[in-house]
Amino acid sequence: MTSGASAELVGWWKCNEGSGTIARDASRYGNDASFHGDPQWAAGHFNGGLEFDGSGDYLDRGVYTPSSTLDYGKTYFWRIDEVNAPPDSAVHKGDVWSFTTEPIVYALPGDKITATASSSQDGGPEKTIDGSGLVNDLHSINTKAMWLSAAGDPGSAWIRYDFDTLYKLRQMLVWNYNGPLLLSGFGVKNATIEYSADGVTWTVLPGTNTFAKASGKDGYACNATVDLGGIVAKSVRITANSNWAVRSFASMV
Repeated sequence: MTSGASAELVGWWKCNEGSGTIARDASRYGNDASFHGDPQWAAGHFNGGLEFDGSGDYLDRGVYTPSSTLDYGKTYFWRIDEVNAPPDSAVHKGDVWSFTTEPIVYALPGDKITATASSSQDGGPEKTIDGSGLVNDLHSINTKAMWLSAAGDPGSAWIRYDFDTLYKLRQMLVWNYNGPLLLSGFGVKNATIEYSADGVTWTVLPGTNTFAKASGKDGYACNATVDLGGIVAKSVRITANSNWAVRSFASMV
């Protein structure tokens, strides 16, 4: 069974056939199991049973193919109990075994990314990838822990991320510029996002990219997620088209 999900029966071996070398699956899935080693038929809790000597005896179902793929980021558990022969018929609970499937995505660490920008003041573009200002994914109002483009930056301000290799990208989380109170208006509002496999040829990410305004308060949680749709890229560039203020700054944290 899985955490947060209903248990799903995959096999039911009563082990009460009394003869032969096959334990039949009483479920509808047909997962019959064959003997390995030298299990012996014996009296069981309900009709017959199987006795294992603890030295190489087990039932072999072979390779099990589930009816559907396992979910990402789930922990799966199973347990096998032992039932003594009559008249004792005591049930001994087995150990609980588990494994966890890999998450659907991994966060790309900052040491795999190089951040550059058209210009900067206070904090540089590296502040957007090194965890500056973040505690438990909540951002402060410390402006030196954020990126802000220079006031005299000619043309559109941009920030660019170059990765150490090609990656398949699912999404990008954005904490906008979180200067205290009115200064949060310097955050990017509308942006053009481009990606490239070689840093030379660029493709515009389709759709409208509007980043929500930051709160301007300590403890600011991420409030903008860019769906990258599984693009394969080595570089991503964000160009600010407008911000939440009237002055021509662009910034993110």
